[in-house]
Amino acid sequence: MHSGQFRVSTLRAAVAAAVRENTLRGVARDIGLSAPAVQNFIEGAEPRRPSTVQKLEGWYVRHLASGKSELSSEVVRASILLLVRDLPPVDRARVVAEVLELVAAHHSSRLGFVPRWLDQAQGHGLDPDPA
Repeated sequence: MHSGQFRVSTLRAAVAAAVRENTLRGVARDIGLSAPAVQNFIEGAEPRRPSTVQKLEGWYVRHLASGKSELSSEVVRASILLLVRDLPPVDRARVVAEVLELVAAHHSSRLGFVPRWLDQAQGHGLDPDPA
């Protein structure tokens, strides 16, 4: 199932991992949900409100930015789509491709390689309007 920018399964796995490394209450506080709501989510409950999904996604992006999770092509895709979401749909795919190309070029010239997550994101043709 797809929640918004990220799959619910991706969010659930990240929340569960964070709870294993920290405390349920601490993670719940960071997300902005109650501890029982977070526990229910970990155990398989689906978010019922768009605001809950937004809180989970916001936390996930902050969690990723802190370097506590690895990047994946899904995360790259969702992040770029957040940046271009206000552009006309007809322009999104082109802009996403340009952003990926620019980031890959900088990785290649500065590091001598393109990371796997970036290579995968470039090769998967990002859907500018995910369902």
